[in-house]
Amino acid sequence: MPIQFTTDQATIDAIAKIVEGVKTSLRDAGIEIPISFTATHNMNLNACHSNGCTLDMERMLEADPLDLLHDLAGIDAHINKSTGVLQNHFLPRYALRSKTMTMCEHEAVDRIENANRERALSL
Repeated sequence: MPIQFTTDQATIDAIAKIVEGVKTSLRDAGIEIPISFTATHNMNLNACHSNGCTLDMERMLEADPLDLLHDLAGIDAHINKSTGVLQNHFLPRYALRSKTMTMCEHEAVDRIENANRERALSL
């Protein structure tokens, strides 16, 4: 399935505030921020949130921006850029647990079934 992005303005605004907060904290800590930082993280958070790993925006907005680095770095490392789905069992700290766990369980089952199918075809 192709990647989806939300067009919900409240979600887009929340993501922008989250990314800006992290960017400001990193700058305050003396870390140089690449030009692509804002666009990359806005897109990755939106893709993650819109493709099976719903993020708890309220908690993220209240969190220490430096604490959010785990989620931003993990999403960057584990998001499939074609589908927006997180891979390799990464679960952001600020994921909405009830919906996300179900999606992760379905994804794990799909991976196992695909691996079994590939193994059977190779025999």
